[in-house]
Amino acid sequence: MESQGIDEVKGPVLHIVVVGFHHKKGCQVEFSYPPLMPDEGHDSNLMPEEWKYLPFLALPDGAHNYQEDTVYFHLPPLDGDMKCVYGVSCYRQIEAKALKVRQADVTRETVQKSVCVLSRVVSHIQLHAVIGLFTTVSLDSA
Repeated sequence: MESQGIDEVKGPVLHIVVVGFHHKKGCQVEFSYPPLMPDEGHDSNLMPEEWKYLPFLALPDGAHNYQEDTVYFHLPPLDGDMKCVYGVSCYRQIEAKALKVRQADVTRETVQKSVCVLSRVVSHIQLHAVIGLFTTVSLDSA
């Protein structure tokens, strides 16, 4: 798939982002499609300065107290055409021993991830249903 910059995106969804919690680095973007920065790869954790709090909004403090949850938030627009960027993030936590492949940097008993959709329009209910299904399937098969 060819990556697109934010100016080339025409539909309501701007980005799909995976945010994870790293025991030394904290909340960080692990994947985004299209990339949050046009000249970076999908696995880059770089993002526009205006969105520097995205990982902390998508995977909020205290998330370790819940097995799963949904977070709704706003980000400032990156261009003058939009008034707001809407975010829906479905968070899930699983035990590290349930992972099929455990990476060396997984040092805690649980793994925390969020799948987040950044959109031009508010469609929280529909997005929550789709993302919730995705996080259940993807983390169970991790």
